[in-house]
Amino acid sequence: MDIGKQIRSLRVRRGVTQEAMAQRLGVSPQAVSKWERGAAAPDIAMLPELSAYLGVSIDELFSLADDTRMERIQNMLRDTRTLSAAVSPPSGSGWKGAEGYRFARKGRRALPASRHIGDFPGER
Repeated sequence: MDIGKQIRSLRVRRGVTQEAMAQRLGVSPQAVSKWERGAAAPDIAMLPELSAYLGVSIDELFSLADDTRMERIQNMLRDTRTLSAAVSPPSGSGWKGAEGYRFARKGRRALPASRHIGDFPGER
């Protein structure tokens, strides 16, 4: 199902008119009509508010399959683990909790202001 059909289905299930939804979201009723017909799509910045208004997650708004949702969750968890490992103090240092955070902050301040992550020779 495309996003326009999903928006219409969720709006109708909620029992609201295009006009009421448009007023709540701060857009014109014509914009809502265009979304539902597939002639236009809501602005990406509006997706959190739109999904909250319709009572669904953004994934549900896009009708993502369960497999796709699980893949996204696994990717987020992997990224979180990678970031956690990157800011952890050296093993055996005895540093814990806030000390590890201070260690990461100190390393960040040690970089010249003109350097960014990815500017290091091995990361190009």
